[in-house]
Amino acid sequence: MRLIVACIVLLPIGCGPALTEQVRLRTLADKATADCKNEPTKTRKDRCEVALVCAESAQTAVKAIQTAQEARAAGGASWAQDATAKGAVAASIASCKAGGWR
Repeated sequence: MRLIVACIVLLPIGCGPALTEQVRLRTLADKATADCKNEPTKTRKDRCEVALVCAESAQTAVKAIQTAQEARAAGGASWAQDATAKGAVAASIASCKAGGWR
């Protein structure tokens, strides 16, 4: 029983903030996509354009995070990869906020 509790407690710690950021970005993209689909026909085009920017920037950020993590796991991560990933996350969050998704 103690082993199970220890694994449950330590699992999120081992994943680190990168997984949390990936989940947050995916949630923003999902909200944007859902809002696009639920938008009335009259305003759908404009809303979906903004949602697409949010979703695409989230996908780009997730890929940058994964690339940095893979390089880190292989022992070859550079500060530039981390900086690129963090910049992509910030840009994605900003573009989604501009569309009203937080």
